[in-house]
Amino acid sequence: RAVTAGSLDRSLDVAATLEVRGYGSGRRPERAARPASRHDIHFALAALAMLAAAIATRASGVARFDIYPLLHPTLGAGALLTALALPALALAPFLYRRGIEP
Repeated sequence: RAVTAGSLDRSLDVAATLEVRGYGSGRRPERAARPASRHDIHFALAALAMLAAAIATRASGVARFDIYPLLHPTLGAGALLTALALPALALAPFLYRRGIEP
């Protein structure tokens, strides 16, 4: 009983301390609206470009990937181009370094 009573006593002390410091209000502070930066826009455009490249490759039938009954990837020029384009598009926003300290 002594251990339980001591731990409950300490927990009440901690709760009182947090309430005095302002953590007991129970609501979150309002979040300030922040406009999108040019870096956010570049990452969004890169993601859209990657999605468009993947959809165009899939829709054109240039690169197929059959999974039944065995794996049969079609490895042609279109599949190779897509395989090179997707990482390049993903890394493109990192090339624009103006305004970022090294």
